[in-house]
Amino acid sequence: EFIDASVLAKLEASGLPVYPTSATMAIVQDKLKQFETLREAGVPVPGFVEAESPENVVAAAQSFGWPVMLKARRGSYNGYGNLPVANPDEVSSAWEALAKYRHAGGLLATAWVQYVTELTVTLVRGRQGEIRTYSVAQTAHQDGICTVIRVPAPLPVEVRTRATELAVQAAQAIDGIGVM
Repeated sequence: EFIDASVLAKLEASGLPVYPTSATMAIVQDKLKQFETLREAGVPVPGFVEAESPENVVAAAQSFGWPVMLKARRGSYNGYGNLPVANPDEVSSAWEALAKYRHAGGLLATAWVQYVTELTVTLVRGRQGEIRTYSVAQTAHQDGICTVIRVPAPLPVEVRTRATELAVQAAQAIDGIGVM
């Protein structure tokens, strides 16, 4: 996911097939574009705004409520580049802590999502849009880093089914091709 989408676009322009496409990669490499694309496709996402200044973070919290999550638009993963901001007094330090990410693509602020567990759905989507899904996995994290994966997720079938439906909807929204 860290391959420069503009390089892929040059390969496509020269006639080479690239999967996933540069357009898909441009979406998945930028969390703001991800959220916008998923929201437009009807996939549930938390409230979000581009955070161009600490004042934007405070405004987001006034809209969504405290805490908010401050996220790097690019280059963040597995707990890196994301910080919870509990109140106005923490905005400045969080803003500074994410300085390298701010300069490498910007930040966004999202509503806080208190979740019970995290699920992962692996799927493969072909060039014609055909999709195959695999067992839903449940992940456990320590300090924002994934430490345990349980497959299949030990949850009711209705929950696993809904997770799979959302994963398929997201893959279609980004026109993803390949394993996701």
